Amino acid sequence: MVSVVREPVERTASWAIATKVAHADLKPRVKWVGNAQSQYLWHGDEIVQPPQPVADLHSNVFSLLRDCVAVCGVTDRLAAFAAEVTSLLGWSAAPLDARLNVANASAMQAFSANYTDEDKAVVRRVTWLDRRVFETCRQRWVS
Repeated sequence: MVSVVREPVERTASWAIATKVAHADLKPRVKWVGNAQSQYLWHGDEIVQPPQPVADLHSNVFSLLRDCVAVCGVTDRLAAFAAEVTSLLGWSAAPLDARLNVANASAMQAFSANYTDEDKAVVRRVTWLDRRVFETCRQRWVS
């Protein structure tokens, strides 16, 4: 499997906008997000909704990546990641066009304006494994 992960706080804000979660409802619902990216890497399309409790997750990020994912990158290095993967596979592919990762940029801007340090701290607590996965991948793909 080839997969790409996203910075957990950014991903949670994007998820909230995409699913129309009002800012006032963010903290009560953010636990539902859990370690969703790590769970996707671990379970693939079999991920349950809502995600399983953190205690049920495999805690060793390196084993998770080694055992379940052939290649894993990060969105902020998506072009380089895609180029290396296509090269490894022997494919010919045009460079990726830069694009916003959120369909509604104005909604993201308005949401981010109200996104407090407390909100970010809550997200970081419930996405601790996603953070480890993201940091591990970012170290691999840093320029």
